[in-house]
Amino acid sequence: MSNINTEQIISSPIRLRVCPFCAAVADLRRSGDPPLFGVRCRGCRAGFEPIHPSEASALIAWNQRRGSVSALGGRSTRGRTSAKKLRACRRNFKAARKAKALKMMRSNIEHSASLLRAARQVEMDEAQAAAAERRARLAALLPRLEADPGLCGMVELFKPRLAHAGHGTVDHGA
Repeated sequence: MSNINTEQIISSPIRLRVCPFCAAVADLRRSGDPPLFGVRCRGCRAGFEPIHPSEASALIAWNQRRGSVSALGGRSTRGRTSAKKLRACRRNFKAARKAKALKMMRSNIEHSASLLRAARQVEMDEAQAAAAERRARLAALLPRLEADPGLCGMVELFKPRLAHAGHGTVDHGA
């Protein structure tokens, strides 16, 4: 084993987020034996040394930005203003506003859809009840229609509808 600390850039299947300081691309780095993993920004060189035992833990630490140098974000440059920092701030606020608006729209759509589903179910129940009532009235009128010689031709028009509606074949001895 050698004590020489050589870092090497490696690729990862998990996508690294951009640097919180300068919005540049970051690289996953491996060093040492046993291998330890860290992340470093290509632009401002922010990041953390290879201290994580696995690629996944280093990636999670960088992407979550909790408990590491990258968690400091704009706090490390508090009181200082730069064009790059202002652009990043505007971009972040714009993305946050857009995400909030989308979340509100989704919430409103889901709420409206649930109300519409309930209203549609009530309408369907009412329509089915009205159709059943009309079929029952028609079934009650059928013997009178068959008895009237002028209207007995209409009975042939109603029989298929009654049969289709689930009342079976209607035969009143005509």
